[in-house]
Amino acid sequence: MAGTWPDRVQLDGRAFRHVIETYAPNEMLQLLAYPDRLEIKSDRGSFSMSRLDRPGQKPIKTRPMPRDKRHKGPVKVVDQPPQGRVELDATWDFSARMPVPHHRFPDSQLPAKADLTKQPTGTPNDVGYAANRSVRKT
Repeated sequence: MAGTWPDRVQLDGRAFRHVIETYAPNEMLQLLAYPDRLEIKSDRGSFSMSRLDRPGQKPIKTRPMPRDKRHKGPVKVVDQPPQGRVELDATWDFSARMPVPHHRFPDSQLPAKADLTKQPTGTPNDVGYAANRSVRKT
């Protein structure tokens, strides 16, 4: 290697990304930093990009983002005593077996022309039992 690697190299990010994406993910690249350029070497050849912080140019100085004047600081949550019935360490109160159209078909694969608004006869309902369609309601 001929170049030395400085603490930081400033390049045009969009151009660098465009160049790097032309190489295969498993391709070995050698990055050599010279005072005026960055050289990318691979088995296919070499490519050099000019640096933004080369001699005679002012490097881009990083600065912190300005504080948003509309921001009022961290959220302060008022600790209120619980009201009503409270069960500490209780899990959510819902059923894991909810009627979903995918449950009607094996392997949860919906057919292309399925009418999901109608439940087909002879299939289990959302409780897991086949509906008794022979009983008439009066």
